Amino acid sequence: MHTTRICPNQRFERGFFKAFMHAAGNLYRLRELIYQLFRRDLFAVYKRSFIGYVWIVVTPVAGILSWVFLHKAHIISPGDVGVPYPVYILTGTMLWGLFMGVLSSTMNAMDMYRFMIMKTAFPHEVIFGAEMLLRVSQFAFSCVCILPVFLFLGVVSVRGLVLFPVVIIPLLLSAVGLGLLVSIMSVVSYDVKRVITGLTGLVMYITPVVYSVDVIHNALLKKLIHLNPLTYLVCSARDTILYTRVYSIRGFAVSTLLSVILLIIAWRVFYVSEDKIIERMI
Repeated sequence: MHTTRICPNQRFERGFFKAFMHAAGNLYRLRELIYQLFRRDLFAVYKRSFIGYVWIVVTPVAGILSWVFLHKAHIISPGDVGVPYPVYILTGTMLWGLFMGVLSSTMNAMDMYRFMIMKTAFPHEVIFGAEMLLRVSQFAFSCVCILPVFLFLGVVSVRGLVLFPVVIIPLLLSAVGLGLLVSIMSVVSYDVKRVITGLTGLVMYITPVVYSVDVIHNALLKKLIHLNPLTYLVCSARDTILYTRVYSIRGFAVSTLLSVILLIIAWRVFYVSEDKIIERMI
């Protein structure tokens, strides 16, 4: 029989390491619940769709058509990307979509599971685990579907495929960390979520998702791009799969460290303030 002991200020007294170990233990112990929530949400997304899971592939492909059109019409100049532009833009937009999907899911997880949180006592890190699993599985399915095309074009190597899952981990950590902070602050003021959602649209344009940095000649804009941690996280993941290299080893290492620090701080703040957050949700 599992016994839970509740003490005043026990979350403040529990250190970083113990808090993470406690959360990891909950995720492992309730892995079946995570799977069931993931399965429910996955089926719910495509339940009333005629083409169902085909949307996982159709959505990113449809999204790149506008960028390809702008390129062909000479409205935008992405520069020399070294691979067919549709491949370049598809890889970049899929990675950006993964970041935005995880960020959005983490930001909105508490609201989406509000009824369940109010009615049932369970570790709330479970809902973040389920949302992460949903987004990553959708991204993985899209990758599997387009991989034969990449292999046919000869733009993917075995080494790149092996390294790719490792290189995208910091991108996921940064999305979860930022999403947790926003979810905490949005309980106090919903405007925070709106501001962050709007800013991420702007951040995409100072992240080389649809163009090469070489085409940027404005010194200030180029400086912003180089100071943007997402530049190294997104571009390193894309360069790993397309060119079998990291965009910038130093930049990627620093950005990875920042992602880990962001996640640790965000999780700690969420952990010690979780009860207050739930009180504000009532």
